[in-house]
Amino acid sequence: MMDHEDDGSSQNENKYQKDVMGNNNNNKHQSQLSNASAYSNQSKSMITETVATVVVVVAAVAIEWKKKDSFERAVINISCYNANPKQVFNTLQSVAKKLLKDDKRYRTLDTTNPKVEKRLFGYEGIVDFLLLLGFDSDVMGQRLVCKGKLDQEVIRTAIQALDIHEYKTKAAVNTDSAMLASGIQSLDRSINNSINANNDDDNESDGITIQQI
Repeated sequence: MMDHEDDGSSQNENKYQKDVMGNNNNNKHQSQLSNASAYSNQSKSMITETVATVVVVVAAVAIEWKKKDSFERAVINISCYNANPKQVFNTLQSVAKKLLKDDKRYRTLDTTNPKVEKRLFGYEGIVDFLLLLGFDSDVMGQRLVCKGKLDQEVIRTAIQALDIHEYKTKAAVNTDSAMLASGIQSLDRSINNSINANNDDDNESDGITIQQI
């Protein structure tokens, strides 16, 4: 009778241990699932933040490129439609560089000032360039004013566009000069060769004439 009771107690104890182990395994499994879910959510969050950062950077680059392209187009227009664009570019360089000083004195251009009108507003495409820089017309339409905080990057982009155009212009002039010099030298050689060939022909003709005589 006692042996039978001991067997039952042992079976109950084994069952209890199995239940405990089963619960532990379930808890571990649930913990693993919970950790995996948390890791997955964290990864998704990191990916989302990375994508958002990339989108912001790409948008900023696109805006910067658009501004650069706009300034380059404005510079080309000034160069194409004005007889003496170099003087205009020098003036625009001066205006842009003074804006970098962030001094209110350099934020206003009086269109009624004869000197300002002569150096700037008598040329095609100047107003477009100044508007890109941040200038805007006042209520009376007699002044161009930079209002609010100036964008330093925009100003530097404008200066860079002017510098690049000046560099390309000088490079083109130097190339044309080199080609012209090379062409003159080639022409001189061609003329000399032609003269020498004619002299040889004359000498040969003279020899033949003498023999015939």
